[in-house]
Amino acid sequence: EEGESPHLHLSPYLFPSHKPPPPSPPRLRAPPPSLGFNRPPRRPPYRP
Repeated sequence: EEGESPHLHLSPYLFPSHKPPPPSPPRLRAPPPSLGFNRPPRRPPYRP
């Protein structure tokens, strides 16, 4: 029976990816897409 393998108890520490990411501080959160700060402005299709 390997139901209580020590690896299962150490996995959260050996593999941080298994733990949920910490909440990001409000100041680091991306602004709403409506503000257009993170995306370049939409441009019309390039036409030669």
